[in-house]
Amino acid sequence: METKIGLQLYSIRSAMEEDFFGSLEKVKAAGYDCVEFAGYGGHSAQKLKAELDRIGLEPYSSHVGAQLLENQLDDVVAFSSELGLSWVICPGYPIHSADDCRAISAILVRAAQALAPYNIRVGYHNHHRELVQFDGQYAFNLILQNDAGIDLAAEVDTCWVQYADVDPVAYIDSLGQLAGPLHFKDINANYKEIAGHDINVEVGNGIIDFAAIVAVARRNQIIGKGLIVEQEAFTRDMFESIAISCANIRKLLA
Repeated sequence: METKIGLQLYSIRSAMEEDFFGSLEKVKAAGYDCVEFAGYGGHSAQKLKAELDRIGLEPYSSHVGAQLLENQLDDVVAFSSELGLSWVICPGYPIHSADDCRAISAILVRAAQALAPYNIRVGYHNHHRELVQFDGQYAFNLILQNDAGIDLAAEVDTCWVQYADVDPVAYIDSLGQLAGPLHFKDINANYKEIAGHDINVEVGNGIIDFAAIVAVARRNQIIGKGLIVEQEAFTRDMFESIAISCANIRKLLA
């Protein structure tokens, strides 16, 4: 099953602040098929779609905050559908209890129902706090549960799962078809000694077993949902780093 390789644009936020569309051209040159937005730089959906078509990148997914999903859902639906997204992903929520999990789940269910007519699916992206347990279940699993029969997706961030001392391979496998798209984000061997925002290694150059994750994703038939690269900080030119990550993933998929 063919899969798209995308870049979470938060990775190159400093470059995009200086040259939004020039940076997207460099993402394409680095080998990517699509992008995941983390804000739109003040541009209209129409402008973004036209520029991405010109560059040859797909507007695949977008991180949209819970407050927007809750309070400005009509605007989110209009913008996302005009842009042509396949996924809207909530990038996080203050998780301190099972009630918090149920609260964000309700917001996601309502968003999923509103976006479904446009064939846009909804998911949630984890940090380490979603891997705490309430009543014997991971917070992330509680977020995905609902009584509406809606399949909310787990955009599993491999780095943050590992950071929470949970095996990302086993965790993705345990989710089955609820997993994906997947955030391919590697982690330094010395991650216990550094702050989260200083994690700065390319995919395939850290300690996470991405070959095993690809195998699990294929076995569970979620590989086609997309693999999204994210890197929070860099020790070399950021566009060189994202190109290394993309190339390493393509070798795994070959």
